Amino acid sequence: MLAQDQDGPSAAVSADQCAGCHRVIWETYQKTGIGRAFSKPSRQSIAEGTNWHAPSSSRLTILEREGRFYQRREHAEAGVVEKSIDFVMGSGNHARTFLHRTGRGALIELPLGWYAEHEGSLAMNSGYDSAGHEDFRRVISYECMFRRNGYPGIPPGGEQPFAEPVYLDALPQGIDCQRCHGPGGRHIKLAGAGAKAADIRGAIVNPARLPRESREEVRMQCHLGTTSFPLPSAIRRYEIGPFSHQPRHLLSRSWLFFGL
Repeated sequence: MLAQDQDGPSAAVSADQCAGCHRVIWETYQKTGIGRAFSKPSRQSIAEGTNWHAPSSSRLTILEREGRFYQRREHAEAGVVEKSIDFVMGSGNHARTFLHRTGRGALIELPLGWYAEHEGSLAMNSGYDSAGHEDFRRVISYECMFRRNGYPGIPPGGEQPFAEPVYLDALPQGIDCQRCHGPGGRHIKLAGAGAKAADIRGAIVNPARLPRESREEVRMQCHLGTTSFPLPSAIRRYEIGPFSHQPRHLLSRSWLFFGL
């Protein structure tokens, strides 16, 4: 594995610390879609209701019970499956996906999602609208989490290829400042120690000051999505951990891309 430098993922901090010096920017950012991309369930983000899925002859329901939210699937032959909704992925500007956390710390995408169309409606998540969908078994991969949340904690060995995607407590609540500016640990430490302004600025990435190619790739790290074809358009390099990419690096340092 590549050695982790002082600006590696281990230098990431709770993004709330950014608010100490950047309060106005922080509060404004929390209202954006990416700032609300991952959250705990609430009555504001969960819509109760039922959806009949004809292809799989299943009835799917979202319900609240004793202050917690659940998703239930009822099928005449397969019976009833019910899982708690532990996290919400998506800001709600376009859609929300509901996730269940297993006892091992894996995250499962539940079949029924919420879409903003028609003043808000429940429907099957992408890839679930078929008779043989994955039911309650689709695991949220590290690659999926990378594009939709801040830097999560993962267990030792989680950076190895083909490791089971498991997430430690507590998960970040939305994509934060560090996704575009890099881990803030050293930046905050220098600022608190009264270091020179140039050193403080040099310890954090300002995308506006990057070369053009690097500046564009700060955006592309999340928005250059892979295809849904059987063969991927990109794979992570063997020696790079799932959350090791930093905005000061080119994407080619972390991923190999293939033309289709």
